[in-house]
Amino acid sequence: LRFLIGKDASSPADIPINLAYCNQQLTCEDACDSLRRWPADVNIPVDCIAFYHAKVGQAQKWSLEERLRKGEILILLCSEPATV
Repeated sequence: LRFLIGKDASSPADIPINLAYCNQQLTCEDACDSLRRWPADVNIPVDCIAFYHAKVGQAQKWSLEERLRKGEILILLCSEPATV
């Protein structure tokens, strides 16, 4: 999934908004953890990468969807459809 963050990315503006779908909830969380390692190296906030699955509460899902609409989340790893 490293390709979601371009090798020349140096700011959040360099990362296009992406939704990546995973088969399992744990895979979403693991992929999110892995992806969050790269932007920290180039001073991109890690909170622009998040996960979304059935065990995320409804209030948190609404918050994630709103942050995605606002462009605060750039990469959302999902195991179920996000309604944006």
